[in-house]
Amino acid sequence: MEIALYGQSNDRDFRTRVWSPMGESAPPGAGVEVLSLNRTELETRGVRLEAGKLLGRDLLLTYGIELHRDRSTGSDTSTVTVLGLGPPSVRRSGVSRVPDARLWSLGVFAQTRLAVASRTELVLGGRYQDVTARVLKVEEEGVPDEAGDRTVVGAASVLHRPHPRVAVVASASRGFRSPNLVERFFTGPTPEGSGVWIRNPDLGAETSLNTDLGLRLRLPRITGELFLFRNALADGVRLEATGDSIGGLPAYRNVNVSRLRIRGLEAYMDVDLGRGLAAAGGFTALRCRNPEDPEDAVSEACGDRANGSVRWTPSGAPVWAEYAIRWSGERGDALPEASPVGPRIPSFLVQDLRAGLRVAGGYRITLALRNLGDVLYAESTNAGFFRPEPGRSLVVGVSASF
Repeated sequence: MEIALYGQSNDRDFRTRVWSPMGESAPPGAGVEVLSLNRTELETRGVRLEAGKLLGRDLLLTYGIELHRDRSTGSDTSTVTVLGLGPPSVRRSGVSRVPDARLWSLGVFAQTRLAVASRTELVLGGRYQDVTARVLKVEEEGVPDEAGDRTVVGAASVLHRPHPRVAVVASASRGFRSPNLVERFFTGPTPEGSGVWIRNPDLGAETSLNTDLGLRLRLPRITGELFLFRNALADGVRLEATGDSIGGLPAYRNVNVSRLRIRGLEAYMDVDLGRGLAAAGGFTALRCRNPEDPEDAVSEACGDRANGSVRWTPSGAPVWAEYAIRWSGERGDALPEASPVGPRIPSFLVQDLRAGLRVAGGYRITLALRNLGDVLYAESTNAGFFRPEPGRSLVVGVSASF
């Protein structure tokens, strides 16, 4: 039996002052100023128990249970001031953007791996998931005290090896994702000040039907894979403009979109160059659309991404170093009305340098110089709003194993 305990804590103090001019058609000096102070603590604690049993010569059963709890606490103050349109209009709020809330998630799972032929394996799996979110301190009306989702999901995949170094993989699965605490309960001005996010008490879970077809290659110095996939989402969670404004800023909320279709391609390759050098690279192409509304901005929010790296790990030495790049192609903003850079988010190329050292006692020291070019960019994962990532920065980490 394997037992895994895990935990994560994220404490943040975030002060912002954002000035948004109203444009040439407004009087001189007209605009919206947003001042905010946010203190938030998000914490996750969990445990996973997994066991395996061989049932006969060709059948392996893996089963287990996973339980985790998310906790959010915080305090917020915000002031939204509209200037230039008569007397200043001031709106103040002390409501926490994420209230004192808890989320409990319980999962029970089982998976079987069966050798149906000398070169073919069949994998079947299922999982029961129960998620409950609860607000412990209600600070405003309209916030539900409790919300929950539960369902059963499953997956089936076939792996065939026509050659010892080649594998063909096909899979189909039903997915499920319950909104997290931020998606379900966040409210207030967005960190970049381009809009106001309000809660949706009717937000539900999203489900999906996913299919994949891929090819894997394993050579002495080269490994690679290529996958095609199609995901059909039902009740997908996404941000949508309400058509209203709060304090002069457009209002948005998370909603369930009845149907979303995502098609894509993923490719990856790793090459051993010898003398401790290795190169790796990947490429992803995504295409999204809403079948019920082809003009939906979500269709423009998907794009292409690529990454690459060169790593040096000298044999027997306690050090390593790596140079990495990430590229993202131009794409549309899912919320063009609030984007500070216009309806199109420009492409970017980000460079990182990383190095590590193993020292006595099982300790590891890592250094990461991120965004060498000090580029202004937003990751594709933040397609809901243009949310700038940090500029050039140095991150130092220390870890230990025992």
